[in-house]
Amino acid sequence: MTLLKPDQGPTTPMRRPPTALAPIVLASSLMLAGCGEPPKPNKEPRVVETLVVAPAGGATSTVYSGQVVSRYEGRYGFRVAGMIVAKLVDVGETVSAGQVLARLDPTDVELNASGADAQVSAAAARAGQQSVDLARARQLAREGFISPAELDQQRSAAQQAGAQLRVAQAQRASASRQVSYTALRAERSGVVTSFQGDVGQVVPAGQPVVTVATPGAIEAAISIPEGDVAALRASSLRVQLWSDPAVTYAGRIRTLSPAANPQTRTFDAKVSFDAPATAAPIGSTAQVVAQQAVAGQSLRVPVAAVTRRDGRAVVAVVTGTPARVTFRPVQVTAVQDNAVLLSSGLRPGDRIVTAGVQLLQAGEIVRAVPSTAERAR
Repeated sequence: MTLLKPDQGPTTPMRRPPTALAPIVLASSLMLAGCGEPPKPNKEPRVVETLVVAPAGGATSTVYSGQVVSRYEGRYGFRVAGMIVAKLVDVGETVSAGQVLARLDPTDVELNASGADAQVSAAAARAGQQSVDLARARQLAREGFISPAELDQQRSAAQQAGAQLRVAQAQRASASRQVSYTALRAERSGVVTSFQGDVGQVVPAGQPVVTVATPGAIEAAISIPEGDVAALRASSLRVQLWSDPAVTYAGRIRTLSPAANPQTRTFDAKVSFDAPATAAPIGSTAQVVAQQAVAGQSLRVPVAAVTRRDGRAVVAVVTGTPARVTFRPVQVTAVQDNAVLLSSGLRPGDRIVTAGVQLLQAGEIVRAVPSTAERAR
């Protein structure tokens, strides 16, 4: 509708300049371009490395690290309490039977020994006096000057004095032995493997201070996880030394703890083996290799081929043309280095994915290529 002023006639309507509509047209064009179809995703199948499953042969092996220890170890401690004043051996030294390893301050026990000597002297004097009195009483009794009751009293006093003398003598002998206990001696020849104390330290009686291992009978001390105890008993054992891993020694279980170690929650075991003393020094590092025959129906697959879904161990099997992924639950019986032994779920000849299994989806189309392990066969 055209508005007319009172004094004007009809006029032509006003038009917008063409340049004013340009931004609107441009914005509309951009909006239409943005509403077009999205780009199509890449449909190229994922490339996966695969491996044909084959029966596991030979034997499985598990390696346990430990150290060489002596079968006979003496953990020596002082039989009296006191302060260490002399440390006479160091770790690694060879000692002989009877050799002094350390000494305590003997002042206190020597004073006790001196006191015991004095008590013996006093008891001996009393006993001697009672013996003289008893002899006199017997003479007086024969002459009728004292009654038989008085003689019995004198005889009892003499016997008591003699008993007190023997007690004092025993105490003196004990005190003398206490003095000798201030010197810690080796009971048998061997090598010092630890010294848990130092000069100036006060140690209680019975606390182990020096450990001396007897060379000759050696064994490897290892720790066994709870799940491996039964398998270890049925395994053949070999011992390797890190100083010379090319040489192996036949091993045999000497002890296997029936209870778990409260600190490590593993079971302590000692494996005996025969090796020259120079080849297996006490304290050196050793490995115990436990080998166990593999059952004929077991299959060996890489560790990376097994994943968990819905709380179960599964592997990705590639089948069909085109190749599709399906997941099969499997039963894991053992883990060996980088391989897993399976007792069920797969058949020889199945092709499985060896890496990146957790990235795949059931039914996904893939392009299978041989894995590095299969190409190396």
